[in-house]
Amino acid sequence: MGVISIDSIRVIDQQSAITAADKTLYQAKKAGKNQIKSKSLG
Repeated sequence: MGVISIDSIRVIDQQSAITAADKTLYQAKKAGKNQIKSKSLG
């Protein structure tokens, strides 16, 4: 599972958020089964 969080003060466009979530998801997949990875944007 890939999860991102975004600081409510920071302005980020929708595509950047989706791209970050997608990259985080693939990091979790690469790490193996039952993995959770997270990234904070802001």
